[in-house]
Amino acid sequence: NRGGLSAARDAHGRSIFPIFHDLPSEICAELWRRISWREVAARSVIVSREDLGDEVYFIATGIVRIVNYSESGRVMELASLPPGSLFGELSAIDGGARSATALAKTQSRIGILSGADLMELVSGCGALAVALLRHLASVIRADNERIESLIFMNGEQRVCMKLVSNMVPDPGDVSRQIVYPVPSQVELANGTGVTRQSVVRIFRKLMDDNVLERHGRM
Repeated sequence: NRGGLSAARDAHGRSIFPIFHDLPSEICAELWRRISWREVAARSVIVSREDLGDEVYFIATGIVRIVNYSESGRVMELASLPPGSLFGELSAIDGGARSATALAKTQSRIGILSGADLMELVSGCGALAVALLRHLASVIRADNERIESLIFMNGEQRVCMKLVSNMVPDPGDVSRQIVYPVPSQVELANGTGVTRQSVVRIFRKLMDDNVLERHGRM
């Protein structure tokens, strides 16, 4: 979707990236000038956990999954990032290795800014420093919510909460809610810390209790 990127370019990123919203025009323009862009195919690895590198990535189009793997190879999805999001900022700030793996869920257009460029601009612009702090605060809040759900909720509750977060009014019947987009069983398992078999069992229970109706395959 090059139209979305063109709109972003015209406003130096303000129309897509929230972190740019309150920045002076000259800082937005300079950030935009230093960002390089590339197309990333669906299911491609963008960065891997423990990789070295300080680049920050900006998602103009597509969806990027942030995941980690257990020693047994089990996947835990930490976040699903939509257009307008960024990732990789921790390594840019502290110079450490990547703390998670980033995978393109869909065909994506990704902007890349070197950590050195980011820190140079942050050091010279208080508004950008505040914008970055606010972004990091939102990440920490989301992580806190995830940790709380893992501590205080069981697997069934986490799956139900994930489904509720995807609920929208049914266009054909305003008294009903539908889950959209519908996550796959694997996505639900990865995002809630349960097995795929547990997801199947939970769905069966919800349908037996007439809480959920299933149409088509997941």
